[in-house]
Amino acid sequence: MAAFPHLTENAKSLARLCDDLLRTLEKEVFAKPVPAATLFQCAMGLVLAMARDNARSAVRLAKAGYGPQSAALCRSLVEAAINSRYIATNEERHSQAFLSSISYENQQLARRLTAHPVSEELREAIEAAVKAEVDTGWPRNIRDRAYAVEKPSYAYDVVFLMLSQLIHSSVAALAGKLRKGTDEEFQIQTGRGNEWVEEALSTVFAFLHQVAQVAYKAFGFDLATLSELEKKFVAAHEKFGLERSR
Repeated sequence: MAAFPHLTENAKSLARLCDDLLRTLEKEVFAKPVPAATLFQCAMGLVLAMARDNARSAVRLAKAGYGPQSAALCRSLVEAAINSRYIATNEERHSQAFLSSISYENQQLARRLTAHPVSEELREAIEAAVKAEVDTGWPRNIRDRAYAVEKPSYAYDVVFLMLSQLIHSSVAALAGKLRKGTDEEFQIQTGRGNEWVEEALSTVFAFLHQVAQVAYKAFGFDLATLSELEKKFVAAHEKFGLERSR
């Protein structure tokens, strides 16, 4: 995907940090087998793997100038970070609940499928799934998981809900793209630009880093490189804030 030629210097700096974090994870986690001897390790292996792919996709979109689309994808990273922190509050119990939550998800899908025509074989499987008792202990609402870690939760109350607005085909998602022309005319921006690029890249780094920290704890890995990258991100973010305020 071709890079947007008019990215700001702040965006380029944040993109480099995101790339550094992704490269670190490739080298320290994904280039070799990781432990899977405990439920905590299994759960965090799954969470980190999905977060890595979503983060890489979001960075590519941001670099290409598709900031709102990148930011919308970042919502999954915020949820991954919330899930990771919730799991870490009771490692084995919450890991078991997370891994078992697939049963509840399958049951919910089965209930929805009953309203649509399917083959007889599939209908029998659906009925069996619907009848199954599912009580995994995994909080079904992301808000409940976020508040179990901290309340109020900035990750949920502000970041997750703000990014959620970008996903839906609503006026709120389009508000930043609308410009008033004449009295009887509105203009809407389409295509690539710098809107939301810096915010998306900041979100990628901040929340992928949170997931990685919990995963490293689960795997027993050294946090030194992650800590150094975090220091660079904080410094870059402070500089970004100062430049925005001038």
